[in-house]
Amino acid sequence: KNFDEPLPARFAADLLEQLRINTGISYDTSFAAAETVISHIREKVPSTAGLMGRMLQELWAEQGTSDHSDESLLITHDGQGIENILRALTEHKDDAQQRSWALDMDEPIITKQLNDLLTLLSDARRSVSRAVIRQRSMEHMESLVVYFQMEHRRSLRLLLLKVFGSLCRVDQGVIPELLCSVLPGELASSMQTYPDDTSYDNALVSAGLLRRAAIIYAASMSPTFHPSIPSYS
Repeated sequence: KNFDEPLPARFAADLLEQLRINTGISYDTSFAAAETVISHIREKVPSTAGLMGRMLQELWAEQGTSDHSDESLLITHDGQGIENILRALTEHKDDAQQRSWALDMDEPIITKQLNDLLTLLSDARRSVSRAVIRQRSMEHMESLVVYFQMEHRRSLRLLLLKVFGSLCRVDQGVIPELLCSVLPGELASSMQTYPDDTSYDNALVSAGLLRRAAIIYAASMSPTFHPSIPSYS
């Protein structure tokens, strides 16, 4: 065997993607698994040390790079998965038929889509998730906010809050966008309409989305939001 032959282009990126696809483990765990296996082979099979060393260099360079174009990130398996779910959720928002259906008919489908999205946002490479989110001036995020405003089923709204929290962790640029959206007013209104219902408070805390004070403050500063009681209450 010729262990001096050059590695294929995108060797490390393709290896990590194949691990993600075929095992379901997260991007970070895929990196750890690849690094462990290659390092073990280099140590135990000395004749491969040169090749394995070059593989490790490629792997480390891939983990640290920020040079990938958004286009290359969007066509990855995770990029396509996140994009497809966000498009499906937009269709739910835009589907006029939803208003005439029995509302429980689509709830299991949407619940699964939201849970799958949460898993992808947690497990995918952050740069991939950011590339999808930032498309067309965060159009997908804006669509999710509108969907939250339209959706009245509590279980789905709470899942959407978790998604917003995940989006904030992936890209902190989402936070000011959310604060300037209708979301703070929607949440403040719900908290005031149902003061004994702590579901939204608990969801915000568990999602790490925004502190309640920031949301109430943002809502109170909005010229379109006029609470019936003082917001700071």
